Amino acid sequence: MRASDNKQKNPKIKTFLFFLVLAIIFWFLTKFSKETRSLVTVDLQYINVPSSAILSEKNQKEMKISVVSNGFEILIYALKDARLSIDLSKYRVDANNQIHIAPTEIEALVKDQLDVSSVGNFSTKELVVYLDKTIRKKVPVVLDGVITYKDGFRALEGLQISPDSTIIIGPSEVTAKIDTVFTEKLLLRDLEQSISKSIKLRLPEKHQIILEPKEVSFQLNVEEFTQKSLVIPIDLINLPDSLSVKLIPNEITVNFEVSISNFNNINASNFRLVCDFSEKITEGNLMIPKLVYEPKGIFRVELETKKVEYLIFK
Repeated sequence: MRASDNKQKNPKIKTFLFFLVLAIIFWFLTKFSKETRSLVTVDLQYINVPSSAILSEKNQKEMKISVVSNGFEILIYALKDARLSIDLSKYRVDANNQIHIAPTEIEALVKDQLDVSSVGNFSTKELVVYLDKTIRKKVPVVLDGVITYKDGFRALEGLQISPDSTIIIGPSEVTAKIDTVFTEKLLLRDLEQSISKSIKLRLPEKHQIILEPKEVSFQLNVEEFTQKSLVIPIDLINLPDSLSVKLIPNEITVNFEVSISNFNNINASNFRLVCDFSEKITEGNLMIPKLVYEPKGIFRVELETKKVEYLIFK
């Protein structure tokens, strides 16, 4: 009997629950389909800022608005942020770099963008948008990075950045303090081949600064280098006509590193090594050889002989 009673009760419970849920749904639809007044917090988004200005940080970020709409729309606004987009290009900027937007204009924007029946009170009588005058300033770009090379390799020339500068746009009191703009951090290790890529510029801490451009390209020509030695004759300069001088030695071996691709193009004629008689060291009859000219693209240049002797013949 007990099993039979349970079977009879279960359909009744299910039927009751079905009609209960159905009643709740009808109540929900009836309740939320009616228009109701509610206070909505609206995020303010300013667009099309005049090119000669920038938004001030003291501008109002949100506004509380009393609206009349059906319950479903009010529920949607409660579940997600309502946003009001304000096109500043449609308003006049006064002599104080301010834009004044009247309540009637705000009401029209709310009705158009939030799709509400009517708008009541605002948290502010008039919306004032504050603009700061901006200036444009050209500053150099500096790579913020660490670059290392594989043994035997190095950059043929220095790092080439293009463009090598950027335009910063922002309030004068901020831009006046900025002299350089750095790239994002770059880490290149054990390079053995050339590299060319783009890298973004790091925005200064003051977020109201705009950069043009916001990224640059850099190029690094990497080649394999090897050791080379050449014997270079010494030119004696500033010698009086009345004297005859012999240098010992009269030529010096110069050691340097050169790229393999340019190895055969470098010869002794690309160097000039001199001893200046007017700078002679009389004690010990010595002169210091100086390399006054060398070709581009060579590194770690070293003279095997640091001093030369001289003999004077009258």
